[in-house]
Amino acid sequence: MVIHRRFAFLAGLLVASSLVACGGSAVPDGRPGPVDAPVEASAPPSAGDAGVAAPLPDAAVDVDAAGDAATADGGRPQCNALANVAEDVSIVASPTAPPPADGGVIADGVYVVRVATLHTGVGGAAGDTGKTVKMTVKVSGAQVESVFDGVTRSATIVVDGATLRTTSTCPSQGTDDVAFSATPTTLSLYLVDNAGTRVYSLEKL
Repeated sequence: MVIHRRFAFLAGLLVASSLVACGGSAVPDGRPGPVDAPVEASAPPSAGDAGVAAPLPDAAVDVDAAGDAATADGGRPQCNALANVAEDVSIVASPTAPPPADGGVIADGVYVVRVATLHTGVGGAAGDTGKTVKMTVKVSGAQVESVFDGVTRSATIVVDGATLRTTSTCPSQGTDDVAFSATPTTLSLYLVDNAGTRVYSLEKL
């Protein structure tokens, strides 16, 4: 399997959180504001419109994965039947370091995002970023399904201490490692980008 971090299961969160609450349009990098458009730290800079992560060039995409992702109408396949029952949650910047990731046991069930915080570090930006995230995740053992940004995704997960490794199976293939914390009723995911560390706090329904 060819690994492309840009298409990894949790990397899609960075795209989802680039939507603005008003009209879902992107926030240009040149507009004054507390947060730059999200770009995954280990991935090359986005080449598309500011504020929305652009896909990799065709040459960088695994041929098999790209074929699987395409449908007759040019859209993405339906990877699962999970409904997005979450509400739009504002992403708020905090000039602090993120809390430590503690790992833990991820309980089976359906989770929705309740709080989204962008930790920008001491002296960093603070306040509402003008962006939102709306995401529902279903965990069943090592199988994970999600829906956000209008896209369904499926993956498998492996826990290693406080690190969660996800391997995407649909709509494309790839792996990604993120820090996490879990309790019997909550799941927090840590995603690092050029603006800081985003912590998405999900609650089990």
